[in-house]
Amino acid sequence: MSNKSLLEFNSLEKDYLKWCKEYFAYKVLTFDKDSVSDDFDVVEMEEKIKSDNITNLEELHEVVRESANKGLGQLSNLSIGMKKFFEFIKDDIVSLDKIDEVTINTFVNKKCLDDKLSFGTRNNYKKGIVGLLTFIIKESKTKSFKIDSKEIEVIENTESKRDKSKLIDWMDLKMISKANKELLNCPFESEFEKCRDILIFRLFCFSGIEPKELINLKEENFIFTNGEMLIKIFETPSRKERTIDLPKAYLIRYFNKYKELKENKTDLFFYHHKYSSKPLDNDFVTNVVKKILDFANIKVRDKTPRMLRKSLAINLNNEKNPETGLTMPEKNIQELLGIKNSTEFANMLKLNSIDVMTASKHFLNLKLD
Repeated sequence: MSNKSLLEFNSLEKDYLKWCKEYFAYKVLTFDKDSVSDDFDVVEMEEKIKSDNITNLEELHEVVRESANKGLGQLSNLSIGMKKFFEFIKDDIVSLDKIDEVTINTFVNKKCLDDKLSFGTRNNYKKGIVGLLTFIIKESKTKSFKIDSKEIEVIENTESKRDKSKLIDWMDLKMISKANKELLNCPFESEFEKCRDILIFRLFCFSGIEPKELINLKEENFIFTNGEMLIKIFETPSRKERTIDLPKAYLIRYFNKYKELKENKTDLFFYHHKYSSKPLDNDFVTNVVKKILDFANIKVRDKTPRMLRKSLAINLNNEKNPETGLTMPEKNIQELLGIKNSTEFANMLKLNSIDVMTASKHFLNLKLD
């Protein structure tokens, strides 16, 4: 860094922009190389970020967004949080060294909470801001400016039991569409994790499979024929064997990328980390669903794979196919979900239906990517 002065310009806006540029350039240079696409030019991106042509945070955000398409979606999310934080402090804080723990706590626990942002989003903002300020303190070697991250705690979104009881226990198409759009901005540690978790979430959304079924999937469970993408689920004591027609357009990009990134250390299709063959478990996939729904600020009673399974059933039963104008008969939905016990299915559904369609075609009118 050519100039490590904390307050080079004696202007909050200019100094904040300067340090954001330095911080993003540093993040680009230090990211795990396995998380970015092969055509990502680190040096070129660093030069773009630090360019004098960038004169405000909005322009910086537009440049940073380019990196998201190359596997660095985390930077784009960091940029959003830093823009919002600057808007919060610009009228009350005169210089960077006046930012303290109270300022950050007020931002994440008052301003962002008033804006109805989820706990996950607010926690990500907090981590990004603390990361930026810690970087500034270290690089400027200032002794007068300190931030104690232990003094900054993101409070949970408070919902009374009465409020929670009013929440529905399934997601309609509008909520499903919102969640699937927002997850593209959700922070992930790597491209591997991003592709894996998007696949997990969308398979739960659009196939209705259960956690145990997803955890035990192998690559041969996925079938490609006549331009269609299918998934074959084998029979268990509680579930029927079935082949499910998947909405290929929402899955194939992440399926192919995940296959490129994963290492064949296990027969199972999904596992914890690129460098570990540890299989997933129910808690893990439930946390994936909860993380994404929290980030998308989706208000439902239970943020679980089982809730997504129920949502699929209710939407198929209640919504009309955009091509045929018909809803899906209950017997077909029961087959799709592999449910053997009709009483179990009756408890899941309490709506009427008419005629046949595939699950994938039901979601043709959604715009997710």
